[in-house]
Amino acid sequence: MNVRKSNNSLEEFDSRKVSESICRAYEGAGEPCNDFIINSIVKNLYLYENIKSTEIRRQVESALMSLNKKAAKEYSDKYADTKDIRKKQDFI
Repeated sequence: MNVRKSNNSLEEFDSRKVSESICRAYEGAGEPCNDFIINSIVKNLYLYENIKSTEIRRQVESALMSLNKKAAKEYSDKYADTKDIRKKQDFI
């Protein structure tokens, strides 16, 4: 299944990337990285062909908000920075 990236290119979905980003959010919040929780979040994503990467991030952030608000904030902050950079690049 393909994911539409923010630059409009397509890339094969890689659950490992999602898992690693969730783990980094937990670590950034000073929490242990729990494989059971991470696998559960990834397994419960609603995925479809050409899903936008921003939609995957939204789903992950929503799941984290219900599980661990500190990790959700870390996750959200990480991607907020990349959104601002993209907006600046689009402007330029």
